[in-house]
Amino acid sequence: MVKVKTVKKENIYNGVEFDSQEEIMFYIWLVEAELNGFIFPKSVVYHPDPFLLQDKISAPSLKRMKIKNKIVMKHLLHPITYQADFKVTFTKKFQDTFINHGLYFPAKKNKGKIVEDLCVYFDVKGGVGANLNRNNSSAYTFMPKIKWLWNKYNIYINKLVPKKYFSKTFCPELLYYCKNRKVATVRSAFKRCKLLKDIIK
Repeated sequence: MVKVKTVKKENIYNGVEFDSQEEIMFYIWLVEAELNGFIFPKSVVYHPDPFLLQDKISAPSLKRMKIKNKIVMKHLLHPITYQADFKVTFTKKFQDTFINHGLYFPAKKNKGKIVEDLCVYFDVKGGVGANLNRNNSSAYTFMPKIKWLWNKYNIYINKLVPKKYFSKTFCPELLYYCKNRKVATVRSAFKRCKLLKDIIK
């Protein structure tokens, strides 16, 4: 039986290599959001510096030698880290326009006033069951790691599924319509979404 070799589709957009098509979709959303003042200019960081959750573990071990034995440190476990997909700083305009955006922004009181930290982290996913395969361990380690991250750094990671998130905010016009159609046809995945121009008339 002849085996058919499958070629992995490259996830490259604007010269940047992303990990998935979902990340490209969200990046397109970020570009349009920045152009319309919902994100601070040049604040989008793809794959920001990783967080160290656990140092590498070494322990004393007996090393046997011809003349005499000695105690050495033996490496046992590698360090554990977590790296978000995106780091973004939003503007107050985003908060005022999309009240039900579904994101978590840390809030605190400063001199009697409530202040929100508009710099947030994202982990982009493909939806229910989309990432559950043998080659994608992050689908299984994501929840334990973000709990670990919160406990150590008090930083929350917003899990984002582009298609669901677009329905709460807006769908980028670049993704909204089907390609190569004589008549503008909305893609079935985005029929419940709105374009930004319909929101900020």
